[in-house]
Amino acid sequence: MCFFYMLLTLLQVLLYVLPCQSEISCRNEDGEPVDWFIMYKLPKYKIGDVGSGLDYMYLDSTLKDWQMSKFLVNTSQGALGSTLKPLYMGEELRSNSSAYMFYNDAPPLMNYTTKYGHTKERGYSWPDTGKMNGQTMFCVTYKYGQFPQIAQQLLLYNPHVYNCSLPAVFQKEMVDVALLCSGSKLPWVPKTRLQKLVSAKGEPLLSFAKSHFYVDGKMICFQR
Repeated sequence: MCFFYMLLTLLQVLLYVLPCQSEISCRNEDGEPVDWFIMYKLPKYKIGDVGSGLDYMYLDSTLKDWQMSKFLVNTSQGALGSTLKPLYMGEELRSNSSAYMFYNDAPPLMNYTTKYGHTKERGYSWPDTGKMNGQTMFCVTYKYGQFPQIAQQLLLYNPHVYNCSLPAVFQKEMVDVALLCSGSKLPWVPKTRLQKLVSAKGEPLLSFAKSHFYVDGKMICFQR
């Protein structure tokens, strides 16, 4: 089967926590830790019907099939709101034991160019402009040791980091994350880069990163 691991989702957030500290994880629809989840926000219009533009379908590592969520994507309930809750509601991620990074190719009220890899507001909300089309979100829980590899992938995207906290305790091991947070970029990056990643529960993933130098336009499929 073809397995695509996309680092490009509607909302891009990286969370780090030191070993032995309280758990940071993707959360399911009940707010419980989960290895990964995928959300598909349904488009507002379909043949013969008009929806809210806020309904979504949900799948995670504990489910066998997609299910229609009882929540709307613009509420703080459900998987997405529960996962992001520590950032918006708690003080924990402002401590020296945790770090975070937000990036977006086109933050509100900011100009952007094609030199930033295409990745897609302040606080928890859902814009009216996001109701029309469908969107997908993919959250994966990783152990601390995987983030240097993830940061190397992100350097190819040259993402627009607009909010970042990286306490000093992280900076020796997270050199590339520090570069991203400072807005620095490598003088040269390859067009593409493959990186094998493993989720916290052992699910193998293959990350395909591409820089703005990549103009091939070809779809690449990798066998699991």
